[in-house]
Amino acid sequence: MAKNRAKRRAERRRRANVVRAERVDPTPETLAKLQPWTMAELLRLGPEAGGIDPNQHEAGVEIVEAYRALTKELGYRPLDLERVGRGTVEMGPRELRLATIYLAWASKFERRFMRRAPIVVCWIEDELPLGIHEMPMLKGALNLWEAIRTDVDKAVSAKRERHTIMVSTSNPGLT
Repeated sequence: MAKNRAKRRAERRRRANVVRAERVDPTPETLAKLQPWTMAELLRLGPEAGGIDPNQHEAGVEIVEAYRALTKELGYRPLDLERVGRGTVEMGPRELRLATIYLAWASKFERRFMRRAPIVVCWIEDELPLGIHEMPMLKGALNLWEAIRTDVDKAVSAKRERHTIMVSTSNPGLT
């Protein structure tokens, strides 16, 4: 038993002597995880220092959610012969609202900035570097999202008001 303890102790001592020069550098993925999220840093800076405000930050999060809602049905799935020809989109009310806003926003964004709308998603999710030259375009995209969201929400609200059902507590025909 004493020999086993001595062997274990000796093994631990050998393992404890790690030469730092022999260590392997972290992978690019690990380095990316160590970097702060660009949108959080821009929010921390605030608009006075060239960053974004909380409404723009929320718009960025919603853009990514809307993009995911639209693209989730297009992802790879194994072939299910029972479902061929019976495609369904399973979107909740929030996803449907965001997808509606995204489609209107993407059309206006592409016309205004002459760039494809998914690039904004790549900037927000740190898949593409966001340089100084892209910053005005990102801010413009976030402000445009806020404007489109307001317009869509007003239109939906007006539609609901037109289609409200008036219920009366007294019915003169049933007396």
